[in-house]
Amino acid sequence: MKIYVEENDMIYNICSCPKNINIPTSDEEAYDLYENYHYIYNKLWLYQSQDISSGTYKDTPLKTPVIVKPQFYKSTTNRYIIKYVEDIPYIPKNYFWTEILEGKHYSIDIFYYNNEIEDYLAFEGIYNKKAFQHWELMKYFEIFINLRLWIRKHMKDFNGIFNIRLINDKILNINLHMKHLNYLQGKCLTQKVICHYQGKGKNIKINKLPNLFIIPVIVGRGYYKEVSEEEIIKISRYYDCASMFTRYYQIHSRNDFINKHYNCICTLVVTKLDVGLNIRDMILERYYSGFCRKLFIRYLITWFF
Repeated sequence: MKIYVEENDMIYNICSCPKNINIPTSDEEAYDLYENYHYIYNKLWLYQSQDISSGTYKDTPLKTPVIVKPQFYKSTTNRYIIKYVEDIPYIPKNYFWTEILEGKHYSIDIFYYNNEIEDYLAFEGIYNKKAFQHWELMKYFEIFINLRLWIRKHMKDFNGIFNIRLINDKILNINLHMKHLNYLQGKCLTQKVICHYQGKGKNIKINKLPNLFIIPVIVGRGYYKEVSEEEIIKISRYYDCASMFTRYYQIHSRNDFINKHYNCICTLVVTKLDVGLNIRDMILERYYSGFCRKLFIRYLITWFF
């Protein structure tokens, strides 16, 4: 198991992308680069463009409960549930309410150029008893027709790669940069990304990728402890002595919080799910009490990634 190569190092140093090719790897970079697409980060607009029931404190939902979220991407404060219509007028400014969507979670990186989808990568979020476990690379996924129509209408003339987070066929969130490049750590895929931003990617297909599972190791806020590289490698070798199934890991800082309740201490990328889950459980066992470990696994949140 190896530590991640950071995206910019992979793109510009290892794969020798020309410095004049601007490939965003964060929302901040994408927001500055794509000035004509700032509306994408207005989540109220995003939901209403799909006819998802939503509104501000001035609007009354037809039914409750509803979920309240920040309207703009730069806001880091938390979402919450409102059960009673009488509480709607007290929703803060720059927040909005929306119906609660349920179903399968997908995260899709879409290569888009000249108003065409050139290629895409899709992950599915897997749950167990309503608890988030991991993300799994999907070998077969067909983009929903209503999603294709929405993209054709609202992403007109966009050239680049963007990520769409879905529940079933409804868009929860869009990021105007590739979301999964860091997890895949492939030179061939990175070259495909570079060629795409150079306008040369149409005839370059994404190579067949192995089974891949992304496993976040999540703990409660206030319980963060920095995980050492030596400990992760030692634990991974215990379950995978020949490094056949463990690929990469990333250690997160104390500031990598998901919301006011949770921190992600590290992320694991493996090709065999049970190996990755065993490594995750042992990390929690080593760094936290058995009681806390069970508590954290039980209440892993659904909004990671």
